[in-house]
Amino acid sequence: MELLDKIYIGELVETYSKMLTKKQETAVRLYYHHDLGLSEIAETENISRQGVRDLVQKSTTQLFSIEEKIGLVRLKNELKKEIETLIKECPSLKEKLDKLKKIME
Repeated sequence: MELLDKIYIGELVETYSKMLTKKQETAVRLYYHHDLGLSEIAETENISRQGVRDLVQKSTTQLFSIEEKIGLVRLKNELKKEIETLIKECPSLKEKLDKLKKIME
């Protein structure tokens, strides 16, 4: 998996993790945010390596499905790009636009 994919999935986790079960949330956070391997997660969560793999895969699919329906991450990324464009075009608004970026984070 490429780094950009991991970053994107990390954004999905941050945005939609409360829509997952606690077990799913824990597994994807350990896998994507803490960069733990399947075996490490299996040991920590006391389930099989295959169980962790299935849990991470199912959770990731669910996160993509939620994003497809709701689109908050896409919208947030589009807004960030537009804010960056506005900062370049109108430097006098930089301070206010930076505040908007912080609110979105």
